[in-house]
Amino acid sequence: MPSSWNERRDRAVGFAAEWRQTEREDTDAKSFLDAFFQVLGVQRRKMASFEKRVKKLDGHAGYVDLLWKCTLQVDQKSRGKDIARAHGQAIDHFPGLAEDELPPWALESDFCFSADRPTMSPCRAPPVATRRSRQLAI
Repeated sequence: MPSSWNERRDRAVGFAAEWRQTEREDTDAKSFLDAFFQVLGVQRRKMASFEKRVKKLDGHAGYVDLLWKCTLQVDQKSRGKDIARAHGQAIDHFPGLAEDELPPWALESDFCFSADRPTMSPCRAPPVATRRSRQLAI
């Protein structure tokens, strides 16, 4: 049975409190994202995968920190790092995803929680000749 809005809200409050002091991408990102999926009431392993290897537009390899196919792409940075860089990475990874994987949303995280600093944005990748650009109207 799906969880109610109130249950998710309560889990989100607990999640924010538990992860408040988290700072390092290299040691905490995967556990953080597993806990994030628990807030949603789903097992991450059934929905999304870590470290999806992609070929970027420049031909170099890149890795999407987390990919929930057709739903969400996550790129993380350690606290204090440039969060705009995570957004740039998300856009750079976009061309390397297959058509049936393209997510409409990118979530950039540096483990900081702030209502006045949104970290989720629609994927607005530059057009690729062989792929139509996927955008979400908000």
